[in-house]
Order: sequence, then structure tokens, then C-alpha cells
Amino acid sequence: MPKKTKGKKGGKGKTGKKGKKTQEKEEAALKMGLHNSNLWEAQLTMMDLSRKHHRDIANSLANENEAMRDQMRLTEKDTIDVVTFLKKQDADKDADIDRLQQNVKTLKMNHRKTKDELVGDFTREKRQLDDKLSRKESELEIVRHELNQVKEF
Repeated sequence: MPKKTKGKKGGKGKTGKKGKKTQEKEEAALKMGLHNSNLWEAQLTMMDLSRKHHRDIANSLANENEAMRDQMRLTEKDTIDVVTFLKKQDADKDADIDRLQQNVKTLKMNHRKTKDELVGDFTREKRQLDDKLSRKESELEIVRHELNQVKEF
């Protein structure tokens, strides 16, 4: 037969332990709440830091974007200035080419006129010299003929 064991004594002991357990549960719940509060606070701090970091990056990107826009505007303005300058230079060169072509035409006309005058002068002079030569040859023929007649005497 089994031995009889002494049972727990009830009464006073239970009330003291029950209060202690409740107090431990409350302390554990309080610690858990404090721990959760610290966790949430840490998460909030991390979120704030992350949000601040993203805001700083967004501001930095916005500033860089504005700087790039300004640089692009300056580049476009410089490009327009260069194109305008090159077009003006091209127009000036076209005007110079037209002026020089006109000068070439004028020089060709003057050259042709001078050449025609020289050809006319030399042709006249040649004709005069040919006439003079013909007269001299005629005179020489006459003198030869007379000389031949004198020889015959």
C-alpha cells in the first residue's frame, strides 16, 4: 500500500504567493512594456534618421539638378553664340567671295580691253611698218633698176 503523503497546507501560504506572482507578472509586463517602448523609440529614431538622410539626399539631388540646369542653359547660350558667330563669319566670307568674284570679272574685262588695245596698236604699227617696208622695197627696186641702167651705159 502506498504511503500517505502529507498534503499541502492551504490557507495562509497561498495568499502570500499569489500576491508575489501577480507582482512578478506586473513587473515582467512592465519590463516588457518598457522594452517595447525602447524598441519603438529606437525604430522611431531610425525612421527619423532615415527620413532626414533621404531628405538630405533629395535636397542634394535637387541642388545638383539645378546646377546642371544652369550649366545646360549656359552651354546652350554658348552654343547659340558660337553658331551666331559662325553664321556671321560665313556671311562675311560669302560677301568677300562675291566682292572678289566681281573684282576678278572687272580685272578680266580690263585685261581684255588692254589686250584688245595692245593688239590693235601692234596691228596698226605692223601695218605701218609693212607699208613702210613695201615703200622701201619699192624704192630699193627703183634704185636697183636705175643702178642696172647705169651699169648698162
